[in-house]
Amino acid sequence: HGVSNARETPIQLNAADRWIISRLHQVVTEVETAFREYRFDLAAQAMYGFVWHEYCDWYLELSKVVLTDTGASADAKRGTRHTLVVVLETLLRALHPLVPFITEEIWQRVAPLAGKTGKTIMLQLYPRPRTDAIDNAAIEETRWLIDVATAARTIRAERDIPPSKIIGAFLQGGNERDRAYFERNRRALAAVARIDVSWLDATKTPPESAMELAGQSQLKVLVPLGSLIDKRAELERLKKEIEKYQRELDKARGKLTNQDFVARAPSHVVEQEKQRVQQFEEALAKLQTQRAQVDALPG
Repeated sequence: HGVSNARETPIQLNAADRWIISRLHQVVTEVETAFREYRFDLAAQAMYGFVWHEYCDWYLELSKVVLTDTGASADAKRGTRHTLVVVLETLLRALHPLVPFITEEIWQRVAPLAGKTGKTIMLQLYPRPRTDAIDNAAIEETRWLIDVATAARTIRAERDIPPSKIIGAFLQGGNERDRAYFERNRRALAAVARIDVSWLDATKTPPESAMELAGQSQLKVLVPLGSLIDKRAELERLKKEIEKYQRELDKARGKLTNQDFVARAPSHVVEQEKQRVQQFEEALAKLQTQRAQVDALPG
């Protein structure tokens, strides 16, 4: 009914494997509820989000870390291959009522790998959620990994650092659980975020860095700026960005100070301009902080 029990033995499941299996069963629960309430749109959204934003976006990347690791055990690699296949096979059965033809075609190829037999996916049991398959500890740990990797990616994107470039980074603050997660997931974090990451003691002063907060403990993700950027070029880029946002902010403020506009425009249009002012103010504040950080760098 749920994830197939067919497997190569023995296998070893890591936190990411247990996380994706847990999330699968949580999503199957959502889908079961949605179908019961005839909310086919919610069923489709739940499965779409899971496939794209968890199974494809994160789990496939995390699985590569294990499968390409020469130091990983054969049991660990079998565990990840097993998880990749059985989660996919279960997803195909879950999606079949909404996407009948393509799921049938793919299932015919995947089923033997997952230990399934039968002529057609139409005669297979529909997935049922299993609460005993939900591992909350694995969910917490993998969410932590995703949060930290996302913070590092945000810093990279904001400073136009190419995705292929490995950058140095520090983690600082947090608590003992953060430190334990870091030690267990250091290689995965380095691989999915493309960072050479170290733990920085709370008593140490980091170099001038870009910072994002991650996780429930607001762990600091720090990327030193000195080795990343050309100071002069970065200051010029930030100047142009600030000027652009300042023009947009002045334009939006100008509308709100125009009594004719405020009196005649529909209320939702006025509210939209107020939101634009807030967004531009926040963007400017962030850019000005970045400029101050860069300006403080030597050179």
